[in-house]
Amino acid sequence: MKLTISDYHRKDGTPDPNRRRVTRGDLTVTLLKRGRFWETRIMLAGERHHLNLRTGCLKTAARTAIDKARAALGEQWDFVHRGRTQRGLIKLGEICERYLGQLAPRAAATTIVRNVPRFKSLVRIGLGLKRGKCVDHLPASILDGDLVKQFQVAYVKGYPEGEAAEARKRGANGMLADARSLFTKGIMADELYPDMPDISKFILARHLPAVPVAFRYEAIEEWVEKLFANLPQLKLDDPAVYLYFRLCAVLGLRRREALEARKGWVTTRRGHRVIYIQPTDGWIPKGRRERKVPLPEDLYNDILLLSDSSEFIVPIATRNANHKTNHGVSRRLNLWMTGLGWPFKKKAHELRRWFGAQVATQTGSLFAAQRLLGHASPATTNQYYADLVDAPEYKITTETANVPPSKAEYITNISC
Repeated sequence: MKLTISDYHRKDGTPDPNRRRVTRGDLTVTLLKRGRFWETRIMLAGERHHLNLRTGCLKTAARTAIDKARAALGEQWDFVHRGRTQRGLIKLGEICERYLGQLAPRAAATTIVRNVPRFKSLVRIGLGLKRGKCVDHLPASILDGDLVKQFQVAYVKGYPEGEAAEARKRGANGMLADARSLFTKGIMADELYPDMPDISKFILARHLPAVPVAFRYEAIEEWVEKLFANLPQLKLDDPAVYLYFRLCAVLGLRRREALEARKGWVTTRRGHRVIYIQPTDGWIPKGRRERKVPLPEDLYNDILLLSDSSEFIVPIATRNANHKTNHGVSRRLNLWMTGLGWPFKKKAHELRRWFGAQVATQTGSLFAAQRLLGHASPATTNQYYADLVDAPEYKITTETANVPPSKAEYITNISC
């Protein structure tokens, strides 16, 4: 069909020099000249949008505007903010829907649910859209390196150099990592998303350089000793919090791992009692790393004495109806630690780091620390504990520590 470009007449009948009317078949659109470029107006989800056609050529703008309008009529918003419309590309909404419905999840269930809104937030921030604005209709072709750069600039804007800016950079890097988890090698290899354009620049975009948070081992040790001194009273007052504390501090479990820990995980390996961290229905350990951690005899006896009749080690009394979360125990632990003067922002996770410091100092092996902590990448272990391996003069000697120096060889063997 022939493309016709005609003048746009005002109400008084005079032609408007900055507007043109474009017709092809039964479809008519209006072009508006703003500065050097032509624009067009299209209704999207009940809202009027101005689309910058990114060209000063009238004929090119007319063809592009017709393509975009025809795609809008068919509810196929397969266009990018610059350039021509590309049909047949998968939408962001379809990507999120397929990611949430994948048959073989490759991360913890809560992580999967969290990654989708963080992915959409990255897109909104990168495009300068308002909070809560729907982006499901946008095509996957917007996922490129430029989008990441625009997001990073907007996310840290207004934060002066210093700790606030560094924290903001780490937040941007975390959001980018969560957004890219929708496009892991396994998911892409399974062809979960049909008609996916080349988004390699989005996947390979660099993180912002941020200074890692220093972990003060000596200060943590002093406060953990104070916590251990108050454990007998906690054991009497709140057995669930007591068990939760010991799973984090004595076994180095993550917060969610401690709450998901089952009695059926207790087993033996090479003649020693261990707890086997493994996937369950609807939950997979972070990093997808199964591991066996030595279980001290006194903690094993506490589990037998203080646990309830459920399958979980931490009593289930405060869990929700689906038995999937136990936030009440976590909250009470935070209140208990704060009441004793705990000065650090994190609670249970700092106990896990303290355990990692013990393993690194008393075995001298980053490999043992990585295996016992369940880090997916050795780079994570190296970031926090490499300096302890090179500093043998620093030793943790707390009597209640799970990893006394005499067991260093045992830990190294059991983690292999």
